[in-house]
Amino acid sequence: MLLSDRRPEGCVSREVDLLRFREEAIRDDVAASDLRRDEVMARMKDLAITEENKEKSVRGKRARNSGNAFEREIVAAFGNGARRVGQFGGKTDVEVPGWLAIQAKCGNGFFPTRIDNSLRSLSVRGDELKAVIVGNKPGMGVKRTSLIVFDLQDFLSYYNHRTEDETSEDVAD
Repeated sequence: MLLSDRRPEGCVSREVDLLRFREEAIRDDVAASDLRRDEVMARMKDLAITEENKEKSVRGKRARNSGNAFEREIVAAFGNGARRVGQFGGKTDVEVPGWLAIQAKCGNGFFPTRIDNSLRSLSVRGDELKAVIVGNKPGMGVKRTSLIVFDLQDFLSYYNHRTEDETSEDVAD
């Protein structure tokens, strides 16, 4: 019985695969000592790449699940009318029809702590919203690009307050 026949299903081991490779060479009437070192190393490199790809696949699945969960949180926060559309392949992850197209990003690499600290340091009166506007410094002759950043919970409170006012005005008319 060959070693490769005894190998458990799904078990990936460099030593086991190297032995199987040598056994196959012997079976083909090629002496194991005739195997060139670079052929063995190339085979081992291929195995390493396969294992690395499996690890990347797991990380990719975790990231995709995390992003999907974040999109569901956003839909729940906006409530009626908001829906996930990112699974259809477009750039928009969540849409509130007729009002917002949202690209959702989460993770430590995307969260700008410096901007968040600036936003949290602002003081407001009454129903005012805190906002930070961030712009680039492109140089002469190039138009500046700017973004406005709100705290999501503050924005939702303002949004819900505004929609309640519009709904009560429609009922009064």
